[in-house]
Amino acid sequence: MKLYQKYSALEDWVLMAATFLTTVMIFIQVINRYIFQFELTWINDTAIFVFVFLMALGLAGATRHGSHTSIEIFSSTVWGEGVECIGKLKYQIILRGVTIICLMIFLKPMWNYVVDLWKFPQYWVLVPWFNEAWLVYATFISLILCIIHCSFDIIKKFDRVEELKKQKQQ
Repeated sequence: MKLYQKYSALEDWVLMAATFLTTVMIFIQVINRYIFQFELTWINDTAIFVFVFLMALGLAGATRHGSHTSIEIFSSTVWGEGVECIGKLKYQIILRGVTIICLMIFLKPMWNYVVDLWKFPQYWVLVPWFNEAWLVYATFISLILCIIHCSFDIIKKFDRVEELKKQKQQ
């Protein structure tokens, strides 16, 4: 669990750094374009690629934080907003399990696509040495990270259910 916490901290740091880097690059591009009348195309392209990577890793981070992966209308209606009880935790465990199943369904075709791109790389038109396949690699890694985060969330929720059961018995 400590390794997972260290990884989570690293993931948060990379997300913050990528957000800062993207913001700085776009700011420099705007200053160059509108004040100095000099456009640096590579800054804009790099900012786009960093932003796409940020979105792929951000999906995994949002999954770790329990955001953007489930609809909370049902649980809020049945158990109330901000209420923690065994029934709601069990419902969330089931949702995470369904999420993992859905992600696993996409894992095999995505793996096949990654292998194909590894064998037959797709190079960028404007920069012939630049391999665009990294976008697919980032998405695949994000998919795996989402599965890992959902799995750890299920473990945490099972532990919390046991704690609530012990509190209820006392």
